[in-house]
Amino acid sequence: MKTRLPALISLLSLGVATPANADPVLSVQTRLLASNGESEDYFGQAVSGAGDLNGDGYDDVLVGAPEEGLRAGAVYVYTGSVHGVDVASEYKLEANFEDAADYFGCSVSAAGDIDGDGFADIVVGAFGDDELGESAGTAFVYLGSTTGVDPTSEAKLLAFDGDDHDYFGSRVAGAGDVNGDGFDDVIAGAMGNNDAGLYAGAAYLYLGSGDGIDRDTEQKLVPSASDQAGRFGSDVSGAGDVNGDGFDDLVIGAYMDDQEAESAGAAYVVLGSAAGVDPSTETRLSSSNAHYWERFGHRVSGAGDINADGYADVIVGTDDDGPDGISFPSAYVYLGGASGVDAANAMDLNAPDASFSDWFGVAVASVGDVDDDGYDDVLVGSFRDSFRGSSAGSVYVFFGSPDGPATPFAEEAQATDGTSRDYFGWAVAGAGDVDGDGLPDALVGPYGHDDLGSDAGAAYVLSHCQADADGDGTCAPVDCDDEDASLGAASIWHQDADDDGLGDPEETTTACDQPSGYVAPTTATTATTRTRRSAPPRPGTAMRTPTTGATPTTSPARPAASPQEATSLPLATATTSTIGSTPTPTTTAETA
Repeated sequence: MKTRLPALISLLSLGVATPANADPVLSVQTRLLASNGESEDYFGQAVSGAGDLNGDGYDDVLVGAPEEGLRAGAVYVYTGSVHGVDVASEYKLEANFEDAADYFGCSVSAAGDIDGDGFADIVVGAFGDDELGESAGTAFVYLGSTTGVDPTSEAKLLAFDGDDHDYFGSRVAGAGDVNGDGFDDVIAGAMGNNDAGLYAGAAYLYLGSGDGIDRDTEQKLVPSASDQAGRFGSDVSGAGDVNGDGFDDLVIGAYMDDQEAESAGAAYVVLGSAAGVDPSTETRLSSSNAHYWERFGHRVSGAGDINADGYADVIVGTDDDGPDGISFPSAYVYLGGASGVDAANAMDLNAPDASFSDWFGVAVASVGDVDDDGYDDVLVGSFRDSFRGSSAGSVYVFFGSPDGPATPFAEEAQATDGTSRDYFGWAVAGAGDVDGDGLPDALVGPYGHDDLGSDAGAAYVLSHCQADADGDGTCAPVDCDDEDASLGAASIWHQDADDDGLGDPEETTTACDQPSGYVAPTTATTATTRTRRSAPPRPGTAMRTPTTGATPTTSPARPAASPQEATSLPLATATTSTIGSTPTPTTTAETA
């Protein structure tokens, strides 16, 4: 097991690529480890900013550990402070009456202020919940308070038509205020729902109110041109107000959609209105270079206002942009306007140094205006980037400009203690302003990090340097001597257990001076092998047989779990909306 590193680590000399003569913007890392973390918890598989849960003026963060405790799952909450995220403030959140294989924490998100009390609220997915059928899934809403997240406020959301293997809650998000009533709303994906075709998928919207989330307002969304096994709802996100009408809008992924090519994928933007989401406003997005197995829409997100024109923009990621080693993975930005997003003019983002196998675009998020230039910026994950070892991972910041995201350069960061198969960049998110310096911070989840055991996981908050007395580019908390510009951040050292002068890159520590039994990294280091799954489990990702004749694969089998006993909000009349048509009422479901 690797030696634990200090909580704060400078990126300036360790693992950030920047333009010539430019300092990196997000120059400090704070690493988060679960206090009771163990092997295969997958802590960091889901990350999100939480908003200001306790009203202290500092934003807080969420980290999901969906496989903790026989895959029952947990979510860890960390509060912000003047010194940044407070590692000691860790609060572990678990659902009432959760069972093994619920995967609570598979998705986590800020939910805005659902009940209008001035405290931020959150939403958590648990796609394995069995109350309405095997892996029918659920989502939980928790309200903020003066003491932070209030576990007693738990509200369990169940789809009115939930059924086996819907995987409701596999992705959840704050939706913004889609109906303009002053209360924020939430959305949950159900990528396995079969109503519009086998595994066509669905998404469910719930509106906020003065009493919290209003279960009675459930609105089910399916695409107008449903695609069997398209997995609509594979990701969901608030999009902001893309058309400037005062109502927030949604973006929904369908990463297995076949309309352009087998599993090329798609995403849908749907506009808000006084009555909620207006399904007749559907805008379908697809890759400008759509091809087999691209899986466009694997991740979707609002992008803020990248070009500062007053309209919110969106970003869409790809899971794997082509199987031939020629087409490089990408992320795509679509700018908003008076008519909504412009589907015909995608802005293609690529990593300047990417290889085909890096999986650039596997995660995307808005991060806010990190460089304080008036234009919002975006994050893109590349979890198999091998700069620090095979699949150690990277994350890129693309900066906004009057013309959209500035390309080709992006600021690149890796975990300073990153090693092979950490998967840094599998999950990325804006963190809000955790230290109150007026600038937004970022959050990255390398679920494969091994300091607490194989795949125990970690999360990193990337923030700004606030003090550098000697001007050497290394922030004071991690500078070996902040009064001596010749001394910067601590170095990484590799353990040399057999004293042969060759270090082990899997056994590292960080120190200003060379510790006994350690050597400086060299190109001829001893390799070690770790046995693990190559990627996190995806709910219901039974792969269709490709046209090339490759053998289909399925997700690992999960143990059966008994029906949930948690109290849910009463089921009531809901609406099902086919995007591209007007909503039609469905029958009233029986009370659970």
